[in-house]
Amino acid sequence: MNIPNIWGDPQFKSLSMASGCYTVSSWMLTAAIPILVAMKFGAGPEMIGSIALRLLPRIVLGPLLAGLIRRVGARSSAIFGIGVMVVSGGTLPFSEDLFVFQVLVFFIGVADGIVSPAQLTLLGAVVPSGKNMEANTVFQAIDRGAKIFGPPIAGGLIPAAGVHGTFFIIATGQLVALLLLTFSLGRISGDGKVLRQEEANTFGADLLAMLNDRMLWALVIPALGYMIAVGALTPFLFWLNKDQFRLAPEQWTLLLAAQGVGALLGAVLASFLSKRLLSLQALLLAYLLASLFEALSTMALAFIPDQKWAIAVLIAGGIPEMVAFAAYFSLVQMRISVRSQAVFYAATLPLLDGFAVLGLLSGFIYTTGVLDLHAYWFGACALGIVPVLPFLLMRKQLVQAVRVPDTPGN
Repeated sequence: MNIPNIWGDPQFKSLSMASGCYTVSSWMLTAAIPILVAMKFGAGPEMIGSIALRLLPRIVLGPLLAGLIRRVGARSSAIFGIGVMVVSGGTLPFSEDLFVFQVLVFFIGVADGIVSPAQLTLLGAVVPSGKNMEANTVFQAIDRGAKIFGPPIAGGLIPAAGVHGTFFIIATGQLVALLLLTFSLGRISGDGKVLRQEEANTFGADLLAMLNDRMLWALVIPALGYMIAVGALTPFLFWLNKDQFRLAPEQWTLLLAAQGVGALLGAVLASFLSKRLLSLQALLLAYLLASLFEALSTMALAFIPDQKWAIAVLIAGGIPEMVAFAAYFSLVQMRISVRSQAVFYAATLPLLDGFAVLGLLSGFIYTTGVLDLHAYWFGACALGIVPVLPFLLMRKQLVQAVRVPDTPGN
């Protein structure tokens, strides 16, 4: 059934509400952890290590976590992952030992590694027919809206409510998301359980078919370069605020929020384009051009003199980033069945996270004095630009070489 208004679908509405509560809390946690590390242990290697440990489980344990989703279903997996997040994040501010602190961050990363692919699998299962671009735009708007409000809220709560109060509020928001998934979301068919028993044996066959799909290569390879820049961006913005602008640590949350503002503007653009980008060729061109423009615009941060200009650049860069995200997931849903999407995310999310960690660890190039902050960021953005160019040149051949499924996403 093609629902005229996507919000008329009760499952999509419930999943969006749960995702909103979880994502706001997650962005609050993303902003609060570096501040907490800097307060307790320092803003150098300790901060890089803590951020990396949050990503590490998704890389190392990706197949195992994907197996959990296939065995128990995406909904139950998401509920379990959020529960782990509530306990680990709520305990974090009580740790005075760096090792214990980083173990808790690792558990938060394990929870991330469960919840993220589970949410994507749930989205693929509940999205109304023919509403892929619109549904993905909504979910990216939720994420970027959370990025606007979550980090500044966390930054404002730390001096107002204290560290312990801030992390308690974050855990409460995650608990609300858990309750919504448990009691509000109705029964979902095809939430990953279809890969149980005999269907689990198709994992390798599905993965091999995806490796032979050149369209998917055009999505994933540019995304790998993008993830290097994403990994480098978090510590870069913290250092830009601290070392270049000489501002208080809490002020860096405004830079995170600026990206979210741009993404909300991008959501408006993506929603407008969703009614026009209906073919594979149009979606692929939108994805590649938006990826290129996003990398070029954020590269300008290497030359920014103050915080106001940085906020403006981050807003500008967030607009094409949003279009690229929506086009990426729409192409995935058009090319891959709901059953096989769990396989795709199990294979690609750890890989993307691995490249994000590479970008994060590249921060040692700055902390050890090999490059100054501006040269470091210029190089990171260049790695996001180069992989896009060959696929821009060969996009027509890619579209001609693939066979579009008769019923996208089924």
